[in-house]
Amino acid sequence: MTKANSFKIFVLLVCYTVNSFPQNVEELLKNPENYSFEDFNSFEDSIEYVDYELYNNIIEIHEKEAFNRKDTFEIIKTHLWNVWELNDEEALAKFNYVLNLSDSRRYQKYRTTILNNLGVYYYSELNDPVVALEYFIQSLKLADQLNYYTLIIDNLNSIASIKSEYSQERQAIFLLNYSLNLISKNKKNIEDYPTTYAVIADNLSKTYLALENIDSARYYCDLGFEQSKKINEKYISDNFITLKAKIDFYDGIYFKSRDTLLKYLEGGNDYEALDSYFYLSQIGKILDGEEEEIKYLLKYDSVLNLLESPPLEQTFKVYNKLIAFNNYSNEDYMKKFILYDSLRKIQNAVYQKISNDNFDIPFFKREFNFTKTQQKNYFIFLIPISLIVLLYILIGNRESKTIKKSKELSKENIAQINNKLKVWEENKGFLEKTNLNDLAKELETNSLYLTLYFKSKKTTYKKYLYAMRCNFLITLINENPSLLKKKSTIQLAEMTGFNSIDAFNNAFKVHTGKTFRQNFNTKL
Repeated sequence: MTKANSFKIFVLLVCYTVNSFPQNVEELLKNPENYSFEDFNSFEDSIEYVDYELYNNIIEIHEKEAFNRKDTFEIIKTHLWNVWELNDEEALAKFNYVLNLSDSRRYQKYRTTILNNLGVYYYSELNDPVVALEYFIQSLKLADQLNYYTLIIDNLNSIASIKSEYSQERQAIFLLNYSLNLISKNKKNIEDYPTTYAVIADNLSKTYLALENIDSARYYCDLGFEQSKKINEKYISDNFITLKAKIDFYDGIYFKSRDTLLKYLEGGNDYEALDSYFYLSQIGKILDGEEEEIKYLLKYDSVLNLLESPPLEQTFKVYNKLIAFNNYSNEDYMKKFILYDSLRKIQNAVYQKISNDNFDIPFFKREFNFTKTQQKNYFIFLIPISLIVLLYILIGNRESKTIKKSKELSKENIAQINNKLKVWEENKGFLEKTNLNDLAKELETNSLYLTLYFKSKKTTYKKYLYAMRCNFLITLINENPSLLKKKSTIQLAEMTGFNSIDAFNNAFKVHTGKTFRQNFNTKL
């Protein structure tokens, strides 16, 4: 069977599934008590990538039914599914709630997942590696007791990423090699083995590269690239291609390294672009002189403003070079140089807290059966003489630590959606009755990508739509106050795409903190 025919059959099956669902979904939404949780799972799996808005609605009903039926397993599961869409306070409240629920022997496997997710949240959302490390260690210890290999590997990989980021590369390498051996011996017990293997190989390659151990970096990069061929995720294989280009730089293959980095520059995220510009600046200096180096350092500076947590040592070196090039006369570069120098010192202070002896020494002792003398030697090894922070923090220190927990759109996808959305806004498409799925079709994308786009803008589709409609009406009324007398509230609501006064007032409440009448009570 050809690929084309296979694809046609797949499309027909999807269309058949989607078309046969509406009546059942409507019945589930009206009478959820008549359906089992297996039914809920089946519906959710079938529509997640077809209608993301409906998927979220079913998740909410699923969660309510879990409470109504007092099913602890289902409450924990549904809480963890939607926690990432909440603000920090609400998310942590949900985490703590399910953590308390899981505090019994029956729910230990779920507790392992909750602790791991808390680690991810503190690391990626709250930027607190110290607390994140504690949660990863708790999750690892529990997963180890349960022989829960997927979580053992995830936690080891996360702990290693934190240690690598805070200048403990050798400890990170030990943990990652241990993970790679463990995963190779337990393939059948690992969920999504190829991706997990690729993530570990990626982290190993980057960590060896940070130590300028080029042969080992290339070896693990090649291993990871081979695994990436088994995964239908282009961004993972592209990641290994750019990583290989950075390794080529150290081997003196400058032209190939430069051409590859430039080719893949547009496809990655801002962290990847930042690192590529740093490498391109070094290649530029070697091939074309200082002016070419400065050209890429200035591009580095332009991208840096978009990032919350840039690689500090690398950034410090960039501004050290820029202020020297400008004879120390550029005030903006001087301020940034001082800022990142102070942040480096703070990072070095965090380093001490990342050296978690309660985890490190027992773990290493268990694996190597250390004697007391060896323990002492390891402890000395654990505190390096110099605090050399990573010179070349590669793309994964922020990305690969949670590569399986969070997905990002590429810069190219974000730009495409952004441009099409602007046209849609100019045509006042938000005034029409629409939903996430309709908008995705209008923009020639899918509902999942659109959801990820809004998430990258730190909002949701619903909040975005509310904001567009409310701002439009506020501007309209400010320009023409007589509308308040000429039109009833329901007419104004319908003018802006709402089908009820409740939805209209709720939108204003979400967007402005006040209902429609409260916003305009002085003009009504």
